[in-house]
Order: sequence, then structure tokens, then C-alpha cells
Amino acid sequence: MPSRNDELRAQMISELRALSVSKALRERGTVVLGHTGYGHYMPVGSTGGATGAQRNGRVEVWVRR
Repeated sequence: MPSRNDELRAQMISELRALSVSKALRERGTVVLGHTGYGHYMPVGSTGGATGAQRNGRVEVWVRR
């Protein structure tokens, strides 16, 4: 089970990634309505080992017209 420090770290990294993508999209003229970092709440890979960490270190972009 992840420690509270690990959860906070994951949340902070996730928020920074989301902010970075949001900023890059805005710089290219895209209207961005918001961004969210989900941290440890929505993993796609196992939380143990390098492979799981690499898969979970992702950014998803949802586009709506």
C-alpha cells in the first residue's frame, strides 16, 4: 500500500504534468477549459516496478468539439 508521502508526490507530479500540457495547448491557440491531475487515483499499470511507473507517468488529453 502506498504511503501518504507517495500519494502526495504522485498527485503533485500529476498536477504539474496536466498544467504543462494545458499551457502548451494554450500557447498553440487551443481553448483549454480546465486540467486535472489524477495522481494515484487512476493508474493503468501496476504501481510496483519501473514498467508500471512508466505506464502511469502518462498524460491523457480529452478533446471535445
